Amino acid sequence: APRWRPPAAVSGPLLADPMAWFGAEHTALMAGVAQACEARLTQLAWDLAGSTETYLNVRGLYDGWQRMHEQALALCRETGDKLGEAVLMRGLLEVTTWTAPAGPGPAMTRMRDGASQLLDLSTALNDPIGISDALATLAWSLTADGNGGAQALALAESALRTAADADYLGGQARAYHVMAIIHGEDDPQAAHAVLEQATKVAEALGNAHYTTTITQFLGAAKAFCGDIEGGRELLERSLDMARRLNYRYHETFSLLYLSKLFAATGDERARATAELTLAHSEHGNFGHHLADALSVLGQLDLAEGDPPAAIATLERSVRVWRTRGSIPYLARTLSVLGDAHDAAGDHRTARTVWLEARELFREISHDDGVRTLDGRLTREANGRRS
Repeated sequence: APRWRPPAAVSGPLLADPMAWFGAEHTALMAGVAQACEARLTQLAWDLAGSTETYLNVRGLYDGWQRMHEQALALCRETGDKLGEAVLMRGLLEVTTWTAPAGPGPAMTRMRDGASQLLDLSTALNDPIGISDALATLAWSLTADGNGGAQALALAESALRTAADADYLGGQARAYHVMAIIHGEDDPQAAHAVLEQATKVAEALGNAHYTTTITQFLGAAKAFCGDIEGGRELLERSLDMARRLNYRYHETFSLLYLSKLFAATGDERARATAELTLAHSEHGNFGHHLADALSVLGQLDLAEGDPPAAIATLERSVRVWRTRGSIPYLARTLSVLGDAHDAAGDHRTARTVWLEARELFREISHDDGVRTLDGRLTREANGRRS
């Protein structure tokens, strides 16, 4: 939409603290989107809606974000504004995947379907920015299947090339981030190498939110590589950064991986950190973090000799993972749930749960997971025969 630029004397003080300005004006901006939709001013509606995304994301105003985008998206589709449709779909994919209540079907499946639609739309528009974002989102969605690593990595690399060709730093940042996620906990060294490249983009981009993201992922990667102190220092630094930004979703991620690190090293702070992660996740509808925090707490219950508490917590984690559609996480949590039933003396249920976990690991070609479950099932069978 056409923009009127205020004089520097006016814009300067406002740009000095844009979050404060959005804090004062976001309600009026959202009302403006609704009014633009009523007046069928399509370009104004989607342009104004898109401008609020970063603020609404950081401040956790997800319900209003989703309603506003859905209203403007409907208008774009009615009036045939394909660019507006693409812009709003990108924002909606973010909020409906990570911060909305469970919807129809697994969240990651809906993410993949939406990203595929966005890629088709952006390709038809010949919009490299939209294409790069769609490729990165599609790559991310494939991690839920567990066995799409090569395809996901190829998509993320294509997203990076597309963004670089378009001088789109934000797209390069997103592509590196997704590459690190694809490598994940199973290949933390590769994730760490990608994140080292991402730090250079962070410096060029000068975006505090992205810098926080890379810092926390680097911390997690270092910890999984065995550099416990280096990982803890970066995770604690990213936690401070997220709190200075008042960015609850980022804060919750840092807390989650600190709780995992504390649990792995026997640090007494593990439970309190995981419980705070859980509280933030419940309040913000952070489904992925919610399921993961419950898994950490269930493992702590089991380690502390309380199988009934572990079973209750891990069963809740499994229920949430099923709504997410992230097979590797579900399989790992089922494995621990089987351990909890075994510790409680319910060997029949333990076997049933382990069998499901082994089948999931087999489906995603996770050989280590299959071998581990084969060992548990063999020991359980030998125990029944003795």
